[in-house]
Amino acid sequence: MNGKVTYIRLLTDCFDRMFYFYRDVIGLEPKIGSPDDFYAEFQAGDIRVSIFEKKLMAEALEMLPAENIHECQDKSVLIFEVNDVDKVAEELEKKGVPLLYPPTDRFEWHVRTMHVRDPAGNIIEINTPLA
Repeated sequence: MNGKVTYIRLLTDCFDRMFYFYRDVIGLEPKIGSPDDFYAEFQAGDIRVSIFEKKLMAEALEMLPAENIHECQDKSVLIFEVNDVDKVAEELEKKGVPLLYPPTDRFEWHVRTMHVRDPAGNIIEINTPLA
């Protein structure tokens, strides 16, 4: 396969809280959907982040109920590049978002990062390239 990422879909069982989080806390512009829907897309630079009811995705793929599936540690990380990680960390804390990991220089990754979780528990990394 030789393609490009057009959007990232996050599956959730708390759709309305996810919608408000990505719109009001992270500040992404909704392109499709509302808090009362089961699917929404947000513009995030050149790609879109979508949220979708986990139950409906499982039904669409004729998957087994969740209790029959082994749950593992985190399966994905949504990554945003910003100009100032520390400023974003401060803004998120003011909005009541607990930091999973504070702003940290990760020289081996060539970025300064911080991490939070969205309402469904997905990890979000916010980073700034190191000079």
